[in-house]
Amino acid sequence: WSIDQLFNLTRRYTNESVIKKCKTLEDRIQLWTQCQAAMTLIKICSTCILHDTTAADNALNKYLEASTLIRPEFDWVTVSLSLRCGQTLISRLIQLSLQEKNQSQMLHGIERIFAVWSSLEIIATQEPQIFHQVLMEQIQLLLTSDDTQKHISIVSLIRMASAVVTGPLCDIVYYSLYRSLNSLSLRRLCSSIRQTKTIDIEQLTDEFISGLIRIRTDALQIIQFILSFMHDDTSADQDEIELTLRDCCKYILQKLCHECHYKFRLQKDNQKPSIPILAALRISFDHLLDLSIYTKHSEKIDFINDLCFNVALYNGDETMLKYLQYIFTSKTSLDILQDIHLEFEYYYPNCLHDVLNLIFEQNDSSKLSICLENLLQLILIDERPLLNNRSIQSTIWSLIDHFSRLLNENSINSNLILQICLQLKCYETQPT
Repeated sequence: WSIDQLFNLTRRYTNESVIKKCKTLEDRIQLWTQCQAAMTLIKICSTCILHDTTAADNALNKYLEASTLIRPEFDWVTVSLSLRCGQTLISRLIQLSLQEKNQSQMLHGIERIFAVWSSLEIIATQEPQIFHQVLMEQIQLLLTSDDTQKHISIVSLIRMASAVVTGPLCDIVYYSLYRSLNSLSLRRLCSSIRQTKTIDIEQLTDEFISGLIRIRTDALQIIQFILSFMHDDTSADQDEIELTLRDCCKYILQKLCHECHYKFRLQKDNQKPSIPILAALRISFDHLLDLSIYTKHSEKIDFINDLCFNVALYNGDETMLKYLQYIFTSKTSLDILQDIHLEFEYYYPNCLHDVLNLIFEQNDSSKLSICLENLLQLILIDERPLLNNRSIQSTIWSLIDHFSRLLNENSINSNLILQICLQLKCYETQPT
């Protein structure tokens, strides 16, 4: 049999009516593997791919051509080849995906690049670890190359992931890029791209940074990676690349916050967030809070706080209490205090009372001092009367026993407590 006859037999056999009688994928695979032509084909292809460059190219072309005609029935051939050829097949397919940008070919009216992507998608699903390992090696080779064209061919990987959109392929590609690229190498890549003037840097960075928030692992490290592009200095003569990266990162962080808020508003807490990284951030909230404590750059702090605020609102329960406790025992601007009080108290009545109660019971004098200062700020601007059970006055009155105890103990915070008590408009309605 010629290689063409083998492919034709394989295609014909997978379309036989008897196949339809098979109920499970295992049944189908068992039946298909009985086809001598298919098995001979796989043996020939794998031998070519492993041992002969020219024959490998021909075999891959035939394989890709056949795969475009009868997907998904042909997927098991891809799996069989990947099991036989392992890293060699993956490496060749990745190289093809990098070359296709410049030399697009058509197979039965479909661009060959889509057949390449489909095959890589199947392999990424079946053999994720091997795929990740080979991909990392390929990316390192491209990054260290002095050839500008090779260097910027990394863009093809970003485009592949943004085109395929779903599944393990995207996750592995973005994760491999994230592990390979640091802020320096990404700037160098953008610089190489700008020299060629063929790709829109803004679109590329948006695709890449947007892709990062798809990743389900290393959530906190990825947030730090995104924040690393927001420098302390914002001089007027900043490079175009710097500004593009900065703006893109700001947009992505805002997108995360909006997603939290959107999910919360629709009260779909039982549904998984559409941005995978959020699921991880909701679990690792303590670390996100630590990040806000140790970050010094004011703009970064604002973004992290905004993210913490929205994740806490989304999570509710313990996460919300931790966040409120952190805010009220830290020196916080009045705007943030007011937003947090209004938002959380509206959706979670009594949450502020519970948090303040915890702070008072812990009896940490330094934290208590900061908390009282924050309360004084709030009560000075909250014009709602004590009878309004959502007012800050009402909350403070509900904790009056703690205030009395501290005054009786001659607390170092007595002066602050008295200032707060003097603001309570309760002398006509409550026993003073």
